[in-house]
Amino acid sequence: MAAKRGRTASNKRMGAAAPAKAGKAKMSAARSRKSPSAMKAIKIVARNAPGQLANHVYPFAQGWRLGNLVFTGGIAAEDPRTGKIVGDDIVTQSERVFETLQAILDEAGSSLSKVLKVTVFFAHFSDKAGFETVYGKYFPKDRPGRTSAAVTMLGKGILVELDAIAYV
Repeated sequence: MAAKRGRTASNKRMGAAAPAKAGKAKMSAARSRKSPSAMKAIKIVARNAPGQLANHVYPFAQGWRLGNLVFTGGIAAEDPRTGKIVGDDIVTQSERVFETLQAILDEAGSSLSKVLKVTVFFAHFSDKAGFETVYGKYFPKDRPGRTSAAVTMLGKGILVELDAIAYV
């Protein structure tokens, strides 16, 4: 019965007030950190990444920074000046995708070395091997967690799209 009330044998030795003191210490430590509801999300707008085009066919945010985390939007192989897809092969498109990712992370105060998670979508899963050659160049060691999937449609001419989560 005592266990149901949160008291253990060690609590009994310390007296009934011990759990309350421990709880108050934990709560005040938690209050000293910013709660997610108190943080302000900051929109990332990098000049060397697509997304700021006024007439973009699918308006989107390049990414958001919340506290020490950066969340990117889906990144395709778009030229940042024209919004047109560059290249018609997986290696060229993958290079452009990573250049864009790098620009977004730089603008957010992060870098590729701080990427924790990547999600990759392929129009054709057979392109994965070509993508891996580029991926290894941008993440030579301590590669982030990753999910890869083939999807039925990414957009006209798009072979690969990815998003990432990084820290600052």
